[in-house]
Amino acid sequence: MAGKLRWDRLKKNQHTRRDRAVDDRNRTVWSGRTVRVHPWLWLTADELGSRYPSYLPTYDFGADFIDETHRWYSHCPLNGAILDIGIRGWLRKDDALKLYEMAFFSSGDTLEIGSYEGLSTSIMGKATANTGLDSRIVSLELDPGAVERAKENLRGTFPLHEFMVGDARESCRTLKQAHRTFGFAFVDHSHTFELVRHACEDLKSLVKLNGFALFHDFNDPRNGRGPDYGVYQAVCDAFADGSFEFCGVYGCTGLYRHIR
Repeated sequence: MAGKLRWDRLKKNQHTRRDRAVDDRNRTVWSGRTVRVHPWLWLTADELGSRYPSYLPTYDFGADFIDETHRWYSHCPLNGAILDIGIRGWLRKDDALKLYEMAFFSSGDTLEIGSYEGLSTSIMGKATANTGLDSRIVSLELDPGAVERAKENLRGTFPLHEFMVGDARESCRTLKQAHRTFGFAFVDHSHTFELVRHACEDLKSLVKLNGFALFHDFNDPRNGRGPDYGVYQAVCDAFADGSFEFCGVYGCTGLYRHIR
């Protein structure tokens, strides 16, 4: 794993060269809709967990919330800072708001790497269903027991959903061989540097150009402090080639866009 100087250099060269005051630099048009990025929300490795930035829209949809379902996540039941809506998981309110938005506006199917018992899946599923389009969600999960609980939690909620049970690398390889691509991907299957790094490499083929990837626990103070946590470092290392651009931190998630 690269050291602290590498992350500081990446931060300096990749993320802070744009000026927050010049908003036009952080705004593009994609699929007929304005897309905004928030590079000033970058956190250095030493700042992880010191704050959890509030949700900000990436897509310019002209209102505070996309619809009433999206609004509901802004005041849904919490257990401390974590959603408490009947499905086990560890999402913050701002994580949920960003998940819903990115799935709603995905330019194609959505990929979920790590579904656990279906909390994030349920949020993205509601967003996808509310678009009225035929977009699918493909969820990769290693634990067959978690998949069965997720299926029970999601029963009857949205039909256009696929589970792939097994190792994420093998499942991603299968998707690539089938020439599947996705407009949005959510990564929450592991916290280790190695497995997240592998997922990032797979996303370079699986996420469409100008599509997005959202990483859970990107903003976690445990990253880099032991062998079990390296989400932040893995993402930075994988995308140091400029393939994906940092777009913002919301809650504990980090958002990136595939730019080349």
